[in-house]
Parts: sequence; C-alpha cells; structure tokens
Amino acid sequence: MDNEAPKQLKILTELEALHTCLEQYIASVEKGEPFNLTLPTLATDQSTLPLQYLGRVLKLSELEHYILLLCLGQELDQRFARVCARAQASADLAYPTLSLVINLFNKQGAVLKAVNQLHFWQLIKIGKENASQSYSSLRLTEWTFHYLLGQGELDQWLRTFLQPLKTKQPSLSSEQKLAQGIVEHWTNTQQMAMPAIIQLISDDKASHQQIATLTAEYYNTPIYQFNLMSLPNHRYDLDSYRRLLEREILVQQGIYLIDCDYLHTERPADIYHIIYMLECLLRSIPQSCILSVTQPLPQLNVPLYPLYVTKLESTDRLTLWQHVLSERKLQVEPNRLVQWSEHFKLSRQQINDVVCNINEQAESKLEDKIWQSCRQQTRKPIAGMAKWIEPKAKWQDLVLAENELVVLEDMVEQFAHRHRVYQEWGFAAKNQRNLAMAALFYGASGTGKTLTAEVLANQLQLDLLQVDLSKAINKYIGETEKNLDQIFQAAEQSGALLLFDEADALFGKRLQVNDSKDRYANIATSYLLQRMEAFQGLAILTTNFKQALDQAFMRRFRFVLKFASPGPYQRKQLWQRVFPNAMPIQGLDYDKLGELSLTGGQISLIALNAAFKAAAYGRPVDMAMLLALVDQELAKSGVPAVVLQLNKDYVASPG
Repeated sequence: MDNEAPKQLKILTELEALHTCLEQYIASVEKGEPFNLTLPTLATDQSTLPLQYLGRVLKLSELEHYILLLCLGQELDQRFARVCARAQASADLAYPTLSLVINLFNKQGAVLKAVNQLHFWQLIKIGKENASQSYSSLRLTEWTFHYLLGQGELDQWLRTFLQPLKTKQPSLSSEQKLAQGIVEHWTNTQQMAMPAIIQLISDDKASHQQIATLTAEYYNTPIYQFNLMSLPNHRYDLDSYRRLLEREILVQQGIYLIDCDYLHTERPADIYHIIYMLECLLRSIPQSCILSVTQPLPQLNVPLYPLYVTKLESTDRLTLWQHVLSERKLQVEPNRLVQWSEHFKLSRQQINDVVCNINEQAESKLEDKIWQSCRQQTRKPIAGMAKWIEPKAKWQDLVLAENELVVLEDMVEQFAHRHRVYQEWGFAAKNQRNLAMAALFYGASGTGKTLTAEVLANQLQLDLLQVDLSKAINKYIGETEKNLDQIFQAAEQSGALLLFDEADALFGKRLQVNDSKDRYANIATSYLLQRMEAFQGLAILTTNFKQALDQAFMRRFRFVLKFASPGPYQRKQLWQRVFPNAMPIQGLDYDKLGELSLTGGQISLIALNAAFKAAAYGRPVDMAMLLALVDQELAKSGVPAVVLQLNKDYVASPG
C-alpha cells in the first residue's frame, strides 16, 4: 500500500494537467482563436506507473498515451464528463469521442492510427451510441481500467483457456536440468529474429508443468497454462483472442505452457485456423512460450527446439511417492515405497493419479490397493502384438517334481530381493549386464510351461504380458526390432512378467548368410540378444525344442527348467485337482487314471470335455465317460483306442 499512493498521485497529476489542456481548448474555441496544444511532460518512472509500463511494452506513442489518459479521466473524474460536453457543445456527448480527440490534438491521420492501435490491443472500445462514427464514445475496456489503477488481473475473456499454473510438487534433478536448458536456450537466442520454440516431449504432462514452473521461478515471473482445445472455432474470434493473448504475454512478462496435443488429432478444417493463430503467437513472443506435446509437432511453420523429458529415475519416483502420500496423510511401510519406486516406471502424473484414486477409508488394505492401481496405470495397448493377462492360477494348480519347484522358489526369492542386491549392495553399479531375470522353460507340449508362468506372475502380483509372435515378427526391414522394443518398453514400464510362448520362432539359431533375408534375420536376432540383456524385468521363454534356440541366448538365461512329462503320481494329483469343487463327479478311480500316459494339458482338456458331456446328459462325470474321452484325445496323436479294452471294469457311457 505504501507504493500505491505515489502511483495514484502521479496519475492524478497527469489527469489534472490534461484537464487543464481541455479547459484551454474550450477557451480557445469559445474565443474563436486557434488552439496550440502543449502536452504536459510524461512521467518517466516506468517501473512503478502502470500507464508508462503499458506504453513501453506495447510500444505505444505519446498520442496513444494521452488518449488512454483522457479515457481514464472520464472514468475517474466527473469534471471530464462536463468538460467533454462543453468541448463538443452537446450535453449528450459527455464523453471522449473520435471527433474530440482529432480536434484536441489537431492530428487527424495520427489520431486515427492511434485509435486503431489502441483498439487492436483491446485497450479501448468504441461505442455505438451515435449514428456518426466520429461521435461514438471512446472508453477503456474493463481490463485496461483495472490495470491502469494497479489492479491488473487476467482478462476475463482469456480465463476460459488460460489458467495460472500452481504446483506444489517437489523439484526433481532431471526436471531442474531441463529448466536450466530452456533458460540457456533463451539466453543464447535472445538476439535472433526467430529463435526456435521450446517443445517438451513426453506423455507426462505433470513433469512439463513442473519444468515450466521452474523456468518461471528462474525469471521470477508468473506461469500460465494454455489449452488449445478451449479456443473458439471462428477465425475472427481466434484473431481477437490472439491479440488479447499477445497483450497479456507482453504485459505480464510471464511463461506460457501451451498444450498442443489437440494438433495431433484429426479435426475439421478449423484446426488450421488454430495452427495459424499459434504460429502468429509464437512469432510474436517466441521466448515466452513452451509447447507441451506427447510427440514432436511436424506441421508448424516455425523452428522448433525439442527437449525430450526422460522417464524418472527410481530415486525421483521415491521422492514423489513420499510427497504425495504425505500430502494425503497416508502412511505406508518404507520398504513398500522402495518396492513401488523400483518396480513401476511411473511418471509424475501417474503417481499423482494412483494416490488421488485411493479410497481413504480402505486404509487396512492401502498398500495392496496402491499396488493394484499401479498395475492398472501401466497397462497400455500394444497394437495387438501382446496381450495383458491378469493371472489367476495358483501354486496348488501346479503338479511338478521337487527339483522343478526348487527352481521356481529361487526365481521368486531373487525377484523379491532385487533391490537389496542390485542397489543396496551395489551389483547394479558394478555391472549393468546380467541384471535381467530371464528363464527358459522347455519340454513337451502340455507339460505346464505356460501355466507355471501364470502361477509365478500371480505369486509376484504381476501382470502377465504374453507376446503374440505372429504379429511381432514383421517382414519389413527394421519393423520387427521396433515391435520388440515397444513390447520390452511396455514390460519395463509396468513391471509385468514378459512371456514369449513357443519362443523358438523368434529366438532361433542365426543362419549362414546366403541372401539379404538371412542377413536381416540375423540382425533381428542380434538386436534381441542385446535387448534381452538390457531388460531389467522378469522374462520367460517357453519352447518344445530347446535345441532350436540360438546358443547365444543360453548364457543369458539365469534359470533353465526342463518340464518333463508327468509320472503316475503327478498324473494322479492332476486328476484330483482338475475338477472344480462344484463339479458333480462319481466313482473316479484316480490311481487308474494316473496310469494313463497323458500330459497336464491333455488332462485339463479331457476334464473340460467331460464337464460339457455331464451338462448335456444331466449326470455326473464317471470313469466310463472319462475313459471314452481319453480315447478321443489319444486318437489325435494316432494312438490306438486301447483304453477301454484295458479297463473292462468300466462300461462306456452314452455318446
């Protein structure tokens, strides 16, 4: 308030001087004498007077300055209304008009140019009270009036798409480096006629906001967020909004973060008006605007300077988890925070969304809910090349030999203690290679390889990302590598268990080069070797033919597990577990069933077929029904139907 009094005093002093000029003009007119206007000296304190500051940043002339001052006097001092009426010899013209200004300043061409310039910047509005344009009122816009009185706020017409940006998030080292990069770019290009426009590229809008905020803090200026989707469609309206926006940027000297993802969507022709408006804006104020995009913009006719916002490091994610949870006053075990930070490659925005969507009343299951929410946040479609599976199978669904179970338990233990070994004990810092937990499951079809992968995913509370090799492999050069990289990135982002089923089609032996096809096939295999070694998640490959795999992959497998065909004891267990509790069964001889040479996959399929027959005939599943279906299953492989002859104690059921 101490600074406001001198400001108001200087404005009043200038208004008083202008009022005196008007009185002198009236006296000259009444005497029929020529009037030679002597303008009072303008105040020079540009740092404190809003009117002088406005004139400087918008490059207003002295004449434009006094037209604004005359309109301000009309709003603040009733004497200006009376003197305007006297000067124009009409009580109905108790306001400044174009005619009055021309006569007062005696510069018709200059006055018309000045009024047009003030109207261009929407500092004044021209009324329509009179049929004659010369006698239409010149009045300050609401924004100009408040600004000249030192109460400047965002123009109401801009509030629909321009909002002050306020973030309370902690600053991360990677974001601070990018903000410093923006400052250095603007410093190095400030003398250029058209410097390149900064565009922040990533799908993490929250990080873009934080980087822009840090940049604004460096310059000690306000920060605003601008959404293109909220702009009007009509060309005339866009031009009007552009002038308002340019005026706002010039006057406020702030930083403006412009969300440009709207330009990537397929829209009607009106999008070209928006592109035109944006280009004009960027040319006018190139070092105040930062573009926020998920992918580089190709269609703007202005130079662009891309800054890619990389994914957060685990330490940064840990900082964010601690911050957002403390804001909500939610408490969790510190080791769970470390686990989430290490496992899920979440962005700043995703971490915020996870915590915001948590029901505070479910504190008893808070940590589990956060884990599940993280899984949901990281599931992204991969163009049909892989499918997300939420695993349901459990340990009790597996029937394996003791040595096989020991290997699986080792896999679970190593996965659970990755952070301690890699980070706390320093193995990751010592050697970035061999960090991937890759496993090979090989054996005959139906021996439980895929089921085991699902059990592991369920035990570790992971999603299962099953690769569709028929869609991942592409005949065009380089496309297979692109597809594989997209799959690996999705698995790393989500922490999912990555499953390559029937992997020999992709991980097969490299070929002797006889033509270009062999050479490019070997390139794809070499790329896969490198990508597997860099992968920091859990990947499982299954195959029926271990010998078909390239030997270079074998040393990259931390676990190699052979799935043998089940023996009589395992087959008996499989039969005992294959039917749900609600399934009606009668008189099943599990010892006899265990003697039948079947795989787990075949047993599962036979049980399902039996359930449908039981439903069709309205009777429980019995031995005769199962043995008949066993014959049908074995016949697929060319095995003679000998089961019933060897089991004459049972009579075949109908069908």
